[in-house]
Amino acid sequence: MMDGLTAARAIRAIERERGSAPVPIVALTANASTQDIEASRNAGCNAHLSKPISKAKVLSCIEEYAGPTTPPEVRAPRTLGAIRIEMPRGLESIVPEYLVGRRKEVSQMIERLAVSDFEAIAVLAHNLKGSGAAYGFPELTRIGADMEASAEQASVAAVGKQLSELKDYLDRVEIFSV
Repeated sequence: MMDGLTAARAIRAIERERGSAPVPIVALTANASTQDIEASRNAGCNAHLSKPISKAKVLSCIEEYAGPTTPPEVRAPRTLGAIRIEMPRGLESIVPEYLVGRRKEVSQMIERLAVSDFEAIAVLAHNLKGSGAAYGFPELTRIGADMEASAEQASVAAVGKQLSELKDYLDRVEIFSV
């Protein structure tokens, strides 16, 4: 079991190791001395709130350090033309359903991004990376690889951009067989 300051130091160490953006950490404690406040700051806390504390002060602090409450906007598809992809022979019966599944995953990824669930996004992106080219969509493999790397870095901006790119691609792709 670890105390709050040890936990804060561990979180900051993980962020440095991964190169990810720091999450806000607020110490809430009965300890109010100058040394206690400095210990919180040295452990990596953004703020130090001492009890007794008002609800208004807690809410103000949350508001100050809270991240976005809505997911980054996934832009509407660009007004570019269709992307025509020839279905690989023998896959005509499963490729349309494959695309339906990927389109549903875009919504799941947007939901996961809204709550910063980068682990779930990385899993979905990894699956996209592994399956795209096999179904005749090398662009999906590329987008999946990029998104997986961004999710592993916990980059909200990069994942949001890649989700927009994925949505645009899936909205524009048209399949045909010869």
